[in-house]
Amino acid sequence: MYIVALNGSINKNGNCRFLIDTVLNDCKEMGAEVEVINIPEAIMDSKTPFCIQCSSPCQGKCYKGTKLGEAYEKVAKADAVLVASPVYFAGMSAQLKAFWDRSSEYRKSKAFVGKPTGFITCGHSRFGGQESTLHSMQSSALVQGMTIINSGSNEYDAGHIGISAQAPADKDEFAISRCHSMAIRIINEIKK
Repeated sequence: MYIVALNGSINKNGNCRFLIDTVLNDCKEMGAEVEVINIPEAIMDSKTPFCIQCSSPCQGKCYKGTKLGEAYEKVAKADAVLVASPVYFAGMSAQLKAFWDRSSEYRKSKAFVGKPTGFITCGHSRFGGQESTLHSMQSSALVQGMTIINSGSNEYDAGHIGISAQAPADKDEFAISRCHSMAIRIINEIKK
């Protein structure tokens, strides 16, 4: 079992990373191999930090041989994916959006189709755009044909559309409990 987490936060050790690590630590205890990709670093390693439609259809010229290209390959090989972003104006970070925008070649090859994918976000107020941020990330994953999973599991409850935290995430007990449930759900989805 190989699980890849995409950290869309510019703060690679911030609230999103804390929540990612909470999920992945549980997954590791259940036997999974896990890896975190810091999307801002991967994006900045490519020729341009956003899609300029250098070829149509996309041939991936702009990211071949870069950390971004490696990130796409890891997602393609993963058994499950976890995606996290802080709330930015009620949506995902620009870096995470650029990651999805530049993934057209993988959509064409259907490399991400069917991958169980869970979502995490963190904002600075309890109702600070978390649900719309989750929806924006889920929409991008749906365009790739990924299977959206929520934070529910038989061991907890039916769950929510993803993990919505309030900063500081390490003090948000409800979000932490959702992380534990999400880990179980991811492992159960892989084992199906």
